[in-house]
Amino acid sequence: MSFKPMSDSTIPFEDQAFSVKEAMAQLKVSRATLHRRMKDGTLTVSKFGGRVLITGAAIRKALAQAT
Repeated sequence: MSFKPMSDSTIPFEDQAFSVKEAMAQLKVSRATLHRRMKDGTLTVSKFGGRVLITGAAIRKALAQAT
């Protein structure tokens, strides 16, 4: 499975932080599924102020567990 960065950044995918909407696009899941994965601990998130951010490393880990 290939991972497409959301931007042309030189920051490695694993170190990038993604919004919930961007993570949904990367994982190809609905918002409800993403929230279920956050709640059950399958997807690790960080909170920064009022925002929920998901790292590229957490996305890769969730994808690896799904396959």
